[in-house]
Amino acid sequence: MLKLIVDNREHAVIKNLNIDYETAQLSIGDFQFWNDDQLIMVIERKTYADLAASIKDGRYSEQKYRLNELSKTTGCSVVYFIEGKINNNYNIPEATLKSCILSLISKESYEVLQLKNCEETILALKCILMMEHKVSIIEDIEQENVEQVIMQLYKKIKEKSKHASHSCNYNEASLKTKKKTMMNPHNVFVQQLCMVKSVSLTIAECIANSYPNFSSLFNAYEKCENEKSKINLLKNLSYKTDNNLRRKVGPVASKNIYESIYGETICLV
Repeated sequence: MLKLIVDNREHAVIKNLNIDYETAQLSIGDFQFWNDDQLIMVIERKTYADLAASIKDGRYSEQKYRLNELSKTTGCSVVYFIEGKINNNYNIPEATLKSCILSLISKESYEVLQLKNCEETILALKCILMMEHKVSIIEDIEQENVEQVIMQLYKKIKEKSKHASHSCNYNEASLKTKKKTMMNPHNVFVQQLCMVKSVSLTIAECIANSYPNFSSLFNAYEKCENEKSKINLLKNLSYKTDNNLRRKVGPVASKNIYESIYGETICLV
């Protein structure tokens, strides 16, 4: 049976979500869908103002890292609900916010659902649960593209429920994603690398496998003969994709990391 758990700090949602659900203080995500003891989907809800603030203070990279770790451990899908309209009023370039969302979709393979407001978030959650009971209220959503994404989310939930490869109870899932549990030197270094533009979690882990901390990376830079060698130091490091193909870190990410350490400006996400 499909079950929705809502973070107990989501007061605006809880106040108006008149369907069956449970509440808990979630260690990650704002909403979680479970099928018995299998975590199926984690949803992170943000307004554009929230997203901008989390990019500036580093929470975005830290949250994304923990979401990736949870997905790898449990097999769950990760979804972002982004509310509101994008603009330049958040002390961060609009292009940065757009790049961030594109990165979530293309690099991390997350689903991103852009909604008007909290009311549409509530309706989207209702739609998913009501589909489970063969009742459709999806026509109440005005945006056609939102309808299509909700249908995709529900299909993904059903597909993952059929092919369960991982299972864990709520307490286990919480433990896997608590900050203290994940704050070892390796993870901290990976998270810091993820803050650099064009550096995905996969690329960051690839670099950390060769240079386990900033000290070792800095020492490698210092051994380079010239600036060009420093810029290209990381570009040929390779990693395996989900399709068992080999892919290189590449010159763009390599240059951005170098400039984030030695340059006057830091290339953030």
